[in-house]
Amino acid sequence: MRRTVPFVRRGLLLLLAVPVSLGLAAGAGPAARRPLCAVPKAAADGAPEISPNGSFVLFRRREPGCPLRGSVWRSDLAGRHLLRVLRPTVLLGRVSWRRDGLISATLTTRRLTVLLSTAGAVVGRVPITDPFWAPDSTHAGYVQDGQIYLWPGAAIVGGGPNLVSAPTWSPDSTDVAYSRVLGISRGELVVGKIDGSASSVVFSSSAIGQPQWSPDGRLIAVVSGSPQTLYVTTPDGAAVKNLTPRFARVGDLPAWSRDARWIAFTGKRAGGWGLYIVHTDGTRLRRIARRGIVAPNASLSWYPHNSAVAFESSTARCPRLGIFAARASGAGSYRLTNRCQP
Repeated sequence: MRRTVPFVRRGLLLLLAVPVSLGLAAGAGPAARRPLCAVPKAAADGAPEISPNGSFVLFRRREPGCPLRGSVWRSDLAGRHLLRVLRPTVLLGRVSWRRDGLISATLTTRRLTVLLSTAGAVVGRVPITDPFWAPDSTHAGYVQDGQIYLWPGAAIVGGGPNLVSAPTWSPDSTDVAYSRVLGISRGELVVGKIDGSASSVVFSSSAIGQPQWSPDGRLIAVVSGSPQTLYVTTPDGAAVKNLTPRFARVGDLPAWSRDARWIAFTGKRAGGWGLYIVHTDGTRLRRIARRGIVAPNASLSWYPHNSAVAFESSTARCPRLGIFAARASGAGSYRLTNRCQP
């Protein structure tokens, strides 16, 4: 899952997901926070991610009655056999799969991340928050004080007083790509070695989002420019291609298919926002979500064999936010979780 995803725009770093403050005043006690949890709210599901073995859908749930409490759930690919793997916790941080099949969930108030089995058993703890795990499931990068740190250890990727996005890892776990702010209105996409031996600027723009490295390592997808446009670039910046020249705007969170042939993204055209897929050369563009209200910055995750894309959405008939799956063939989408009663 990628909900803690910064977007670099005109010198500002916007955190899109994990609500670390939500207007809580410094020093406010439990009595000051209680009214927020007293507001009646329906459960809301979001940030789906398909497991590395292609068997489960992982997602986070905002608990009913308290927008500050979240829990972690998994289901099968059809939305059945639901299991809560982490009980409700205040200020739940980043939740994601590791490549080794463990679930990583940050407990913000405890300033640590727990590692869970698919059955919900705690099998480990790491002393960092909101990690982005490398494919080797051993190293992780995390953002703190405007810098990217590597764990284990405390090495810093990049230097200087930069505001940075979260890192994305190369498939061999030796490099990271990230975006950073320089000055008031300039952003850069940077690729660097984790040992600090080398780094290079791929390209510059007034707005650069969270990069996503392709599973085969050949390309990096990134949303950049104003209006926001989806690009793919080689890691050395030698070739850059605009995949969405006819879109008014695209969402912040593109997602690679497992074979690195397709990219899923949300985009706005004349008919409003929709969920699309496109080949990495810009061909075979297709809208695949024809049912539901697709959120502009919805988290996306591919099913095995490129059969479907999981995303968060709602419908006019059932406004509850839930997890949906859209068939990659364009044959429609269907709800997996948080259904309304008939």
